[in-house]
Amino acid sequence: MGKGTERVSSEVFVDTVTLRKGIFNREVFSTGKVRSSESISLRFNTNGVVTNINVSNGDRVSKGDVIATLDRTVLSMELEAAANSLEKAELNLMDKLVGYGYMTDTASVPKDLLSVVKIQSGYKDALLHYKMALFAYESSVLKAPFSGVIANLSDLENESTSDIFCTLFNPDSLEVEFPLLESETEFMTIGTDAIVYPFSNPASIVKGSVKEINPIVDSKGQVWLKAKLLPPYKELLNGMSVKIALRKAYPDLYVVPKSAVVIRDGYNVVFLYDKESSTARWLYVDIVSSNTLEHVISGCIEKETSLPESGFVITSGNLNLADGVKVQIRKKNK
Repeated sequence: MGKGTERVSSEVFVDTVTLRKGIFNREVFSTGKVRSSESISLRFNTNGVVTNINVSNGDRVSKGDVIATLDRTVLSMELEAAANSLEKAELNLMDKLVGYGYMTDTASVPKDLLSVVKIQSGYKDALLHYKMALFAYESSVLKAPFSGVIANLSDLENESTSDIFCTLFNPDSLEVEFPLLESETEFMTIGTDAIVYPFSNPASIVKGSVKEINPIVDSKGQVWLKAKLLPPYKELLNGMSVKIALRKAYPDLYVVPKSAVVIRDGYNVVFLYDKESSTARWLYVDIVSSNTLEHVISGCIEKETSLPESGFVITSGNLNLADGVKVQIRKKNK
């Protein structure tokens, strides 16, 4: 243990934590994009002019809600004409069956004969045209396939439909897609803890875990992962860029707050509280690993020091401390 030459006569108030082994969460950081795991681009399956739009960007809709409707005037007439043609074809089909000695109950007609008669009577063609007209008529109404939020809506009423009418996404099922370097494989495990920070407000965090790993290294030496996020999502928006931290727990390590380690003579030092003399005694240490809040420490190899089996590490009031200075505990030891 090294000793400083400086002495301070007055007592210094400090905080301490118990020096003991615990769990250390190693971290790796990346940046990614927030995506909804349930998202779809909606479009009409037929062409036409939009007559009614029932939503705006940002509106929540429920499954089955009508989002917009096309002009159905021509489609309605085409459906009616197809229904009339189908009805005539059905009558013609019945007449031909009677000609073959069968009544109107088609269940008693041999399948091969019934298929031929349906073609001869025009019934098959009429049925197909009716189905096509019905499909076009029903496609003139755009409905929500699931509950979600409307986005990217750009079409206006009384204008022809564009390729994609709008986007629908579920804001309650967000995930983050992000890359890791191929050297960071220890974090590439399904279930690894993930913490997401919006760049706009790093204090607002959202928890999650790795749900998918694409097992290919790209041209930049990166592997792409997806993390499922746990609600509430607070300030996260679909498409937002975020910072993401992956955490992996390692047990049985000496973990101290970062504030416990200071620099003396160009070396890392922690101050231990000597209970008998009520003084601070410094100890050279090595930093083995670090995360946002904590260091993993060990004895200093160069100074040939080792950590005691027990004791109290000073975590505050230590920036200007010297070895052997009288201190007073401000808070109860944890």
